Amino acid sequence: MTVKPVPAPAAPEPWPAEAHEERAEETFDLLEYWRTVTKRKWSIIGLTLAITLIAALVVFAIKPTFRSTTTVLIEAQKNKVVGIEEVYSSISANREYFQTQAEILKSHELAGKVVRKLKLAKHPEFDPRQAE
Repeated sequence: MTVKPVPAPAAPEPWPAEAHEERAEETFDLLEYWRTVTKRKWSIIGLTLAITLIAALVVFAIKPTFRSTTTVLIEAQKNKVVGIEEVYSSISANREYFQTQAEILKSHELAGKVVRKLKLAKHPEFDPRQAE
């Protein structure tokens, strides 16, 4: 088995002058692009307006694909005929309930809550001292 020596890697060669000039020309020139855009601004505006107009016409020409339906059910109510006994029994059962509700409405505590909530003390119609 023989061992052959491996040659040392060569040093990288510098870029040729022409390649360096080509790279310099490829750089991004924002001013050049701005000049091109301003030079063609009316073409750009016209194309934008034309595309917008065509898109609007297409949108308005397309038939809508949605649909909505509703159903209303109207039923006639059947009259419920009750006997006189049921009327009198419901009145007597509800009499105590209505008397309780009437007493609650007469209470000073409820009247005070209403006056505070509606701020009736500030209204001259409810406080005769303010009418003067």
